[in-house]
Amino acid sequence: MNSSLFAQAKISNKSMNSETSKSKSASKLYERGSKSVDVTVLSQLSSNNSKFYITPYNKGYVYSEIKKGGNIAKSNDVNFYYVAESNGRFDKPQAFNLNTPTDLIPVAVSFNADETSMFITCLQKPSTSNYTIYQAKKTNGIWSDWKEVAMARKFESAGFPVVNESGTMLYFTAKTKASTKGYDIYSSKLNNGWQDAVPMIGDINSMGDDMYPTLFKDVLFYSSNDKGGEGKSDIIFIDLKDKAKICYNAGSIINTEANEQLMLLNKDNRTGILINDSNDSSKLELFHFKVEGDYISK
Repeated sequence: MNSSLFAQAKISNKSMNSETSKSKSASKLYERGSKSVDVTVLSQLSSNNSKFYITPYNKGYVYSEIKKGGNIAKSNDVNFYYVAESNGRFDKPQAFNLNTPTDLIPVAVSFNADETSMFITCLQKPSTSNYTIYQAKKTNGIWSDWKEVAMARKFESAGFPVVNESGTMLYFTAKTKASTKGYDIYSSKLNNGWQDAVPMIGDINSMGDDMYPTLFKDVLFYSSNDKGGEGKSDIIFIDLKDKAKICYNAGSIINTEANEQLMLLNKDNRTGILINDSNDSSKLELFHFKVEGDYISK
């Protein structure tokens, strides 16, 4: 790791304060051999702007950020960037062109395994807080043929989708008009289009907001503000092969007293990206982490 690219400010962690199944850090999935973690803010990507979402793409990442003092409902205030990464070294970010239709305001994107399809979370106009999902295709290097995902229209708000490696399952955040709680994690199967979504079963969804799912093989990570643990919002994970869908807190190795919005675990099972506001409560920042040993036991 090239330390010149990172501000060496370690995240402050404290021990768990709850031992329920929703917040305990020990499980068959969690590799207790990972006794230490190096977490550093990505200073090269830092700015006065607040980071919002990040996803793997083309040996690097695509991320979105909101201008300082900006409004997420204004297209000019939300920008997308691509940054290449190799062995913890990050190149200079470059503007990422979504080729967005003029009537849409995208706030986050993700991609399928071969990076030929892009899933876009867009604001529902005139709302400034409700989302919907679009899908676009890459043709000759250009993103085009934007279409709203039909099943997303059945929700008051739906967004931040992630697709599995086979491209057959979509996991995303949504809430219904009839809901008396926050956002839940839903899934949808691909069968001549994305089928009607169903809420994830088991211990996953809470009375609060369960959002921003990401995938590492068959393990799903997401952020929850109603599962106890370290701080305001914690990273939770589950084994999708577990029929009971019991969820586990990522523990003090990852979570802080601040808001953990998103966690990406890279294919090497030892490094990844975090989004939280532990350095400055007024904005979200990107952090790179590296654990000792595998994070998820094999």
